[in-house]
Amino acid sequence: MNLQVLFICTGNTCRSPLAEVYAEQLFTGVDASFSSAGLQAQPGSPASAGTQAVARERGLSLTGHLSRRADPQDLIHCSWVIGMTGGHVARLLEIWPEEIEGKVGLLGVPGVDLRRRGMVGGGEDVADPCGGNLLEYRIAADQIERLVSSWSGVFGPLTSRKDVQP
Repeated sequence: MNLQVLFICTGNTCRSPLAEVYAEQLFTGVDASFSSAGLQAQPGSPASAGTQAVARERGLSLTGHLSRRADPQDLIHCSWVIGMTGGHVARLLEIWPEEIEGKVGLLGVPGVDLRRRGMVGGGEDVADPCGGNLLEYRIAADQIERLVSSWSGVFGPLTSRKDVQP
């Protein structure tokens, strides 16, 4: 069983790329693949400078990341499509209700398939730090790491932090 997880945000330069690299780090050894995309992304943009800075501070790299816009083909084989906010989830369900074969989640509501549940409200949204100062990026990064970790019941056991190579 190869779990396919797609993290979704707006521009794919701040939140979803961080969720992707955190998941890759935190779930090393789990039979899963993680990717990210944006609902309004301008394809080919690098991760924002603030996002790259907080990633480097935490031993992660986004140097090869280039933004991409979500499209229906991304959704077909995903086990989970996970939005950073309830608004992202609502938009996904509005524009591609039939294309999503897997479950639809909100990063702040671990393991709950919001499509099956029939509601999007509630849960914890991740605020967009885009254009903010480094502190705002650090706050978002802390929240994303905490929330990605909370999905361990779905994705598999967390990699021990001491096993992670900076």
